[in-house]
Amino acid sequence: MASGKLPPRQKMINMMYLVLTALLALNVSKDILKAFHMVEVSMMKSGKNIDDKNNMTMKALEKEMSINAEKTRPFYEKAQQARKVSKELTDYLDNIKTMLVKQAEGRKDDEDNHALPEAERELAQPDNIEKHAFHFIKKDGGAESKKLKEKINSTREALLKLLSPAEQKDVKTDLYTPDPPSHGGQKQAWESEMFEHAPLAAVVTMIEKIKNDCKNTESQVLDLLAKGINKDDIKFDQTIAVAVPTKGTVIPIGGEFEAEIYLAAYDSKKNNEMFVNGRAIDVKDGKGLFKTNPSSEGEQKLKVVVNVRKPDGSVEEKTAELAYTAFKGMATISAEKMNVVYIGLDNPIAISVPGSAPEQIIANCVGGRMIPVSGQKGHWNLQVDGGKEVEIIASVRSKDGTVKRVESKKYRVKKVPSPTPMVGKIINSSATPSEIKGLPYVVCDLADFAFEGIRYKVLSFDAILTRKGGDPIIANGVQGQTLPGNIVNGVSGARAGDMLIISNIKADAIGTKIGVVNIKSSILLKIK
Repeated sequence: MASGKLPPRQKMINMMYLVLTALLALNVSKDILKAFHMVEVSMMKSGKNIDDKNNMTMKALEKEMSINAEKTRPFYEKAQQARKVSKELTDYLDNIKTMLVKQAEGRKDDEDNHALPEAERELAQPDNIEKHAFHFIKKDGGAESKKLKEKINSTREALLKLLSPAEQKDVKTDLYTPDPPSHGGQKQAWESEMFEHAPLAAVVTMIEKIKNDCKNTESQVLDLLAKGINKDDIKFDQTIAVAVPTKGTVIPIGGEFEAEIYLAAYDSKKNNEMFVNGRAIDVKDGKGLFKTNPSSEGEQKLKVVVNVRKPDGSVEEKTAELAYTAFKGMATISAEKMNVVYIGLDNPIAISVPGSAPEQIIANCVGGRMIPVSGQKGHWNLQVDGGKEVEIIASVRSKDGTVKRVESKKYRVKKVPSPTPMVGKIINSSATPSEIKGLPYVVCDLADFAFEGIRYKVLSFDAILTRKGGDPIIANGVQGQTLPGNIVNGVSGARAGDMLIISNIKADAIGTKIGVVNIKSSILLKIK
């Protein structure tokens, strides 16, 4: 319009049209300016809501400090630092806003605005585009805008630095100053878009937005710090009542049953690895099931390990001890008339108490001595010197050291039966000379006796061979168990009806504490 062969008057008209068009572009409508004011007030109210929320987060952190200061302190101190950094920026922005409004004759005090707080009144010069542009763009080469830009970016970095790298990725923030996209090849800086060619109403609204961006970033940082206090805590979704016996699961009459009862929590959605004595067990719905078949009696102790996976992926090992008591299933059958112990013998006694380990059992005897068998827990040898009756008393020593009587039983006291003397293996009352000469020994047999290893060794005896129509052959004080030569020779010439008499037999009771005994019975053997 201003080029080509036109008269000077037309060229002037065209130039004035261009100037008028530019002026119209700069003349922002009152409705838009009013809308900017409404957005500014809304931003201020939103900012107050964010402040209230951040104050509540800090109160929650203070409560955690009162509960567990050692655990909470690192997070609480970072939260305080976040509040300080955020306040420094918002205070700085408030000062800028106050200065810019004051430069443009402040805010209106007319009838429509008089009842409102000053901060919520409309600007006196909402369409002013010069004063803030001069202050931030032209003055000192834009030093103030560079200072503001650096303050915004450094605040963002300081807030994020309070978090771990992983947590920083969770923060969604608009607290930054990117340069806008270029238009028609022309680059434009953030400060130019912010302060040049923009009315004051838009500038103060953008300042409120930056304040809220700062408070929102602060809020996210505070939330992550509050969550961080318990981020390593194990989460549970189920609770059950648990009763754990502390003195075994089988208690004798007169004993004491004791158990710890408490509320336990577990995660039914997480099957942690569980081991018992190093062996992995099946886990379902967060609970492990352990089964075993004991092969020995007494208390069995097992080490339990649960590998708990924390929210951060690390594993923490939890250990416990599992104990149970194994015993043989048995029925007690007693022949009451046969409860007998013998003088001079090691009468074997075994005692077991269901629910108690063999080493917990204590045995005493009234009228005798209980001698523990080496290497065999729960077994004793009862020694009796005389009397008519003994009483065996079984007690159990508990883990706390107390001793409680469990059972007692009485036994009759008997002497070891006298053995039957005989020559060789002759059990009849008569024998041929050849049978006697075949095994010419005097023996004492303890037949059908319950104790093994008990035998009598003949030490001496007297022998007489009576003969019809002849003098008897006598051998007194024979040492050992072999028939003497004169008796053996006499037996060779003996006739039917002759009689071999062996008496006054002395023998050593091997395997007992009885010693040498006189055998009451004699041998009367008729020659046939």
